[in-house]
Amino acid sequence: MCEEELAVPIDIVDIFAGPGGLGEGFSTVRDNEGNRVFNIVNSVEEKNFECQTLRLRSFCRKLTDLNHYDDYLSYLSSPTASSFENLKNNYPDIWAEVDAEIIEISLNQVSQVSVIKTIQKRLHTDRPLILIGGPPCQAYSLVGRARNSKHIRNNDEEWQMDKRRTLYKRYLYFVKKLMPDVFVMENVKGILSATVEDELVFSKVKNDLKTIGGGYKLYSLVVDKEPKELNANDFIIQSENYGIPQRRHRVIVLGVSKRIAHRPSVLEPCYKNKTVEQCIGDLPKLRSSFSDREKGYLKDVETWKAFVSDQLIKYGKNGTVAMTGLPESVGGEWASYSGKMGQDREWYQPITINGIPNHESRSHIAKDIERYIYCALMANEYGTSPRVDELPVDLLPEHRNVSFLKNHDRSTRDDVAFSDRFRVQLRDEPSTTITSHISKDGHYYIHYDPLQARSLTVREAARLQTFPDDYRFEGTRTSQYHQVGNAVPPYLAYQIAKIVSELFG
Repeated sequence: MCEEELAVPIDIVDIFAGPGGLGEGFSTVRDNEGNRVFNIVNSVEEKNFECQTLRLRSFCRKLTDLNHYDDYLSYLSSPTASSFENLKNNYPDIWAEVDAEIIEISLNQVSQVSVIKTIQKRLHTDRPLILIGGPPCQAYSLVGRARNSKHIRNNDEEWQMDKRRTLYKRYLYFVKKLMPDVFVMENVKGILSATVEDELVFSKVKNDLKTIGGGYKLYSLVVDKEPKELNANDFIIQSENYGIPQRRHRVIVLGVSKRIAHRPSVLEPCYKNKTVEQCIGDLPKLRSSFSDREKGYLKDVETWKAFVSDQLIKYGKNGTVAMTGLPESVGGEWASYSGKMGQDREWYQPITINGIPNHESRSHIAKDIERYIYCALMANEYGTSPRVDELPVDLLPEHRNVSFLKNHDRSTRDDVAFSDRFRVQLRDEPSTTITSHISKDGHYYIHYDPLQARSLTVREAARLQTFPDDYRFEGTRTSQYHQVGNAVPPYLAYQIAKIVSELFG
């Protein structure tokens, strides 16, 4: 393929796109002239809030390329329905392009046929094509399979009818019909051991891909071997080794058509991990607040500060804490920020902004706030997050599986289910895996700063996933957390995209 053919962007189709982590990484790659190397032709996703996020981000890219980024920032600072309608009305042609790009649909045997026809009409036949994405992972995750263990053992109808188990077939269908030059498929580690009809899913996928469209060679992005020499575990990427401030281990397969003679390179490891504090330490400090379920506590900031001060005195070493040192803001959908977006972070360009989206703290019941303070203090003191059986008796949760601990019986700690139920994200380490569970509660994602006494915000979770600060997540806050937890880290996707771009010169 000659250089003249590559003067235009390479087409991308993103299926099971989620909020667009993979697409963001590919879209960020630029050539020596500053032009985008990849162009997203279509993103396919079934969930409405995720599609709203995808549309907004696509709109941002197109406005940025036309030097109208400031208009996008104006919406971020006032994210109302009316301001968004005004933005759309100011750029009707661009919005029409965005609307055609995002396909909101649930993929099944019927819908996938029409989706393929829609995509094929938009593809450029004279350009290479890259397919990215990964089928939803809940049915393959180890936690999900543990929850469904009874159904799996009995091979019952509910388990057999779980369509998520066979969504990988939708991905294979797109490979077969579109015959991309390269594809990138992402999933949880559990897919390596998951089975369908007593056959390993991963083996089925590999065997099918070797024969589709003349065949694909399946490469690891971290082990430099020929495809026939690879074993299943060679496809696991440990994200913290590649500049991601998070211990996220996922299976990512790079499929290269046999039509392409070049062999891809592998990711370059970093030799020093990025830490939680490096990633989120410069963000505006926020306080938590008392949940509506909490009785007996006023909602004003002084009541909250007095409560937190009491807990800091109770559990801290110093004995006293000045109330003036505690944060007062709970943040919001647009929180004031005087820093430089991207400073000292490789995954996006430094841009001076006066605020950031999706940075609002959750409310918590008083007892959880007390637990968060204690856990953060202990984590900072000892460098590890305390287990449930290490909590003071009055902080133990009201659960049957820890009731015996209230009688001071701590000799059977291995019998405590969910012993890490309250987990501080240690300031000097990469975070634990950001998953969709963060949408349910914040117990696994406690901020390391005891003065803030809260769980992580959507923006902090997005930072740990390496989303840029101007990447706004649409929908309810629960949905925003869910979107962030399910995404591929854009900076990891960017590094993969660089490897893919090298295959085309």
